[in-house]
Amino acid sequence: MAKTSKKKLPPGIFQVKDTRTGKTLAGYYYRLPAPTLPDGTKGPRPTQKWGGDTPEAAILARAAALARQGREEDSGVRDVPMTVYLDAIYKPELDALVAAGKMREKHARISFAQIQRCAGRDPQTAPIDTRTKQPDLARAKIVGGLRNPPMHAVTQDDAAKYVAALHTQGCGPATVRRHVAALSRFWQSAMKGRVPAARVNPWRGLGEDVLGTAPAPTIRFRPAAEVSAIVARCPEQIRPLLEFIAESGARYEEVAGMRWSEVSHDFAVVTIPGTRSKTRKLRVIKAEGRAREILRERHAASTLSLRDGDGFVFALKPATEKRPAEPYSHGYAYKILQAALKEARIPWERPFHTLRNSLASRMVLAGVPLSVVAEVLGDSLATTSKRYAHLVPDDAVARAYQAIARAKKRAAKATGGA
Repeated sequence: MAKTSKKKLPPGIFQVKDTRTGKTLAGYYYRLPAPTLPDGTKGPRPTQKWGGDTPEAAILARAAALARQGREEDSGVRDVPMTVYLDAIYKPELDALVAAGKMREKHARISFAQIQRCAGRDPQTAPIDTRTKQPDLARAKIVGGLRNPPMHAVTQDDAAKYVAALHTQGCGPATVRRHVAALSRFWQSAMKGRVPAARVNPWRGLGEDVLGTAPAPTIRFRPAAEVSAIVARCPEQIRPLLEFIAESGARYEEVAGMRWSEVSHDFAVVTIPGTRSKTRKLRVIKAEGRAREILRERHAASTLSLRDGDGFVFALKPATEKRPAEPYSHGYAYKILQAALKEARIPWERPFHTLRNSLASRMVLAGVPLSVVAEVLGDSLATTSKRYAHLVPDDAVARAYQAIARAKKRAAKATGGA
């Protein structure tokens, strides 16, 4: 015998408790196509319940069964609320991308939070599941956003209203665009996935009047003397790490966890694994000049951390006989650098990026091609390095044509000599 629960659940979701086993089952209400009566007219649209351990499992089971019969349109998934699809399908997709190394865990977490915010689900109101001891997000309150509508019912007008609400809450154009990009990917998954919960992506095609003026790319260029002065204000222990970032153009995440096993024997090349690289691919940093000297100095001073053969290059706490070396955390290093900037009364918007981007700006001013700058910084997109194009010296074009003319003369001379 089964007893239907009277708990307040999202529209379309029901719970049934089996009085014999005490197990609580969950399901989803599906509106099936109206049957055709003998006289050719359409009958009433029946509602069918589909059981499962969770509402998400019910959706997947129902959709998969009808898909095998070629009846995707009959699956009723057009009525799936945003949060149900998010928990059932999109969250596992994000986890799979993270496990495959195609997305960073932080970015997946941010995308999940942005979609929750749009649906209006407040994670703070989620009760704790007694079995898993984790917040049960499916039972969290819907307090804002789009009020967790069925995905197929969201129009571009709804999207425009949500974007306007983000602007009202103080979100800048860059933040708004990141929200819209995350929601657009979410809708694309719903359109192309095995459970097509939407037919149109309302987040595509939003104009500048809705999103706001695109922010100009920020050039975090600082003179070399200013960078050196800020690094000198930091504690002596952390100076090598900051100076290496400024001289090599590496990212903080790549340098903070750097181990001696990743450094070549002549200190000229550092190989960063994809797990710490922004592009999730193997990254090679060529240490030249002062950056190479820093590695030599750290190697001479880090004999204890080398006993295990794989110590950290820049360690917050050096290794001892009883414990391994401990690397710098991002928060700790950030506070130190911010304190030095505050003491010098110099505002840097993003301190670690400013260190590495200042190197790129100095290279461009020295006439280094943008393609070489992209190689040094490890940028996978050419557009990222083009933000430095306005720093290219005025005579760079003239020098390029002169180089072409010299190459032609050499070729002509070689041909005539032959």
